[in-house]
Amino acid sequence: MIRNIGIEEGGRILTDGNRTIKFERVDQGYEMYELSGNRYTRCGIVNADEETTDTDLWNMTTDDLY
Repeated sequence: MIRNIGIEEGGRILTDGNRTIKFERVDQGYEMYELSGNRYTRCGIVNADEETTDTDLWNMTTDDLY
C-alpha cells in the first residue's frame, strides 16, 4: 500500500514501506529523489500532472526506475 507521508514545497513524499521517494514538481512532471540513509538522491523524472493519484504516480515511477 502506497502512503503519502508528506508534502514539501509543492512536492509529495510517498512510501511503500520499503522505499521512500520524494517528488518535486517541475514544468512537465516531477523530479524524483529516493531516500537513501538520511538523504535524498535524484533518481529520475516522471511525466505526470498534479491530478495523478499517489498510487498511479508510484506505479509510473517504479516502472521507470533503474
